[in-house]
This record gives sequence, structure tokens and C-alpha cells, in this order.
Amino acid sequence: MAVSNPCLSAPFTTQTPTKGRIVFATHTRRNISAPASNQLNQDIQITSDNGAASRRALLASTLLAAPLFANCTAAFAEETIPSNSTKVFFDIAVDRVPFGRIVIAVDGASTGAKIGAQRFLDLTKGIEGTSFRRTKIELLQDTYIQGSGLKTLSRKANEETAIAGGPDVEQLETEMVISTAKHDGPGVVSFVVKRTTERDTKDKLVAVNGQFVTVTNVLGGDLPNGSCLSITTKAEPILDSTNLVVGHVVEGQDVVDAIAALPRVKDNSGSPFFKAGKAGGDGRARVAERAFGKAFAKIVIMECGLL
Repeated sequence: MAVSNPCLSAPFTTQTPTKGRIVFATHTRRNISAPASNQLNQDIQITSDNGAASRRALLASTLLAAPLFANCTAAFAEETIPSNSTKVFFDIAVDRVPFGRIVIAVDGASTGAKIGAQRFLDLTKGIEGTSFRRTKIELLQDTYIQGSGLKTLSRKANEETAIAGGPDVEQLETEMVISTAKHDGPGVVSFVVKRTTERDTKDKLVAVNGQFVTVTNVLGGDLPNGSCLSITTKAEPILDSTNLVVGHVVEGQDVVDAIAALPRVKDNSGSPFFKAGKAGGDGRARVAERAFGKAFAKIVIMECGLL
């Protein structure tokens, strides 16, 4: 399949994988010439005709397609990144295979997110042993990817932490009110501060001191604690109401786009069976909904730090 892109001097050719196990070699993803592209196609070898194509085949396809976006997103970054920002890196692995590096310019002072930016730097450096290192990128959407975040930002019983903003999102919510930065293009990096949807609740009767009382349980996971990050692949205004922008990708947007293109659980919320199950309070529908958009592969930030 030939794909034309105005950012490339020649069409980039990809090869559709067929059934079988795929063996592929790792190549540099930037500035791949036409001969190198053809060689990379040849490196994808079908070694078995039995069984379904493995997810590594689709991973190889995303590696081939990634250079289409690199030059365009780099040009966007040059126009939007302040010169006095601090740069950090994320080294990504997919199913334990090195996948690429993402370089982010962190700057919140010019947009009103000074605490959020320092929080991002603290988690990148690993203040008090709390770090983005070894955390997962789990949610893949058409317009952004999102990390799993950390269970807690404190290793102390009293929940105190030296990380900027403290153990919760209270200070980040304040900065969201004054922040001027928007999710207006690819490569926007932000913290999840608010949930996109309200959590479901369920009442149940429990015995307390010999009497039955009604207790309301909140379902659907924990509230954001300001450690879950998102990176856009294109403009996504919906995130402006839930996320605090702290930086932009300056290198490796092709890696972000390739991650977003990996196989994920299909959003089946439009199915009449799902709608009926959710309306009827079927717990299986709630479990299925939480899985929508989750990556099949294990995507991990293997290393991170300041540049």
C-alpha cells in the first residue's frame, strides 16, 4: 500500500501482514529513505502459515508508518515550545522490545501551570523514589494516549510528599482555572486532573451495631491523583476540561503516533446489547466499559530523566 505524505520526498510503502508469526528487525524510525523502507519491508518475514497474525505483526506495521508524521509534528513543536523549557525523555518498550524515545519540553510558568510542570519534573526525576519509570501506557484513543499513573505519590503513612502539588490534585485544579494552554494539536502533554465521566454508585445493606444500614459504594476506580499523563496525537478540545497542560513533545512524536496505532480493545458502547446491559445494571457491562481502548500489548516507560 503506497501512502503519499507532503512531509516526505517520496511515497512510503508498507506491506500488509498476513497470517503467521512475524519476525522483524529494529530500524531507526526517522528519515527513512525509500531504499531503507524497502529493506525494512523485506525484513518482515512470514515464518508460519498457521494461526492468526500475532500482535507483533501489527507492531511492525506501526514502525513502518511512523515516519509519515515525524517532520510535520516537529515543525508544530518548534512553533509552540518556549526556549527556556526543561527537556525530559521517556524510553518506551512494547512487550519488552525497545520502541523509541519521546523527548518532552516541560514549561508551565508561561501558561499558569508552574506547580504542574514542577510535579512532572519531580516524577520524571524520581523524587523520594516515586517516578514515571516502569509505569504503563494503557489507554489508546484516536486523539491521545494515556498512562496508568501511580497508585500513590507518597511512601509515608501520613501521605506527606516532597513532590510538587502534594499527594492529590487540589493545587492542580486551581491551576486549571488560570492555565491558558490548550490541547490544540499533536504532542500536547498534560496531567489528568478530573474524571471524564461520573463514577457509578451502588447501594447495599450492611449490618452495623446490630442494625442494617444502607452504604453507598462508589464504582469505577480511584479518583485522579495527578500522576496520570496524556499525550495528544492531534487536537482534542475535550481534554481541556479535564487535563492540565504541562509541556509538549519536541522529539519522538512518531513514537507517540505509533503507540496510538497499536491494537486496542474496541469501544463497543454503541452495541444494543451493551446498552441494554448497562441500563439494566449488569456488572459485566461496567467491566467491559472500563476495558474500552486498553492496549493489548504491554507498553512501559522503561527509563525517564532530565536531558
